Amino acid sequence: MPLYFGLPVCCDEAFRIFDLDLEYYIDKVIEEKNMKREQVFYIYLIEYVRKYLKKNNTKIEIHSTDKGQYIIGYEIKEVSDISNSFINVDEFVDLLAKLKNQFSYEMNELNAKWSNITLERLEGDELKVIDPVPYVIEYN
Repeated sequence: MPLYFGLPVCCDEAFRIFDLDLEYYIDKVIEEKNMKREQVFYIYLIEYVRKYLKKNNTKIEIHSTDKGQYIIGYEIKEVSDISNSFINVDEFVDLLAKLKNQFSYEMNELNAKWSNITLERLEGDELKVIDPVPYVIEYN
């Protein structure tokens, strides 16, 4: 079960946070894939956010969970291999502190608009948050 550190958002919110023109990329998908507007799915669009993050040499990634929810942040791989290694509480707390600092630094370097965001809950209502602190999210 993957464990993530970051912000759970929808595709539209990811585009807004990184100041990417969603309509431009919808048109780009329509042109590149020769499809109609109603055929454009978020899976095609989110690739442009991934390319943007990669182009900007950030460790921040965008991870797909389910039902249109994406996590802007990091996968915490240090706790995912319980058959070969363990992480104690002190190490985990240190890791979270480092990730929090790294996340803030990288989001600021990207000029991300994340002071006021809408969180995407899996099969739940959206939640508006001001000055969010990243979340730890487990996805089954």
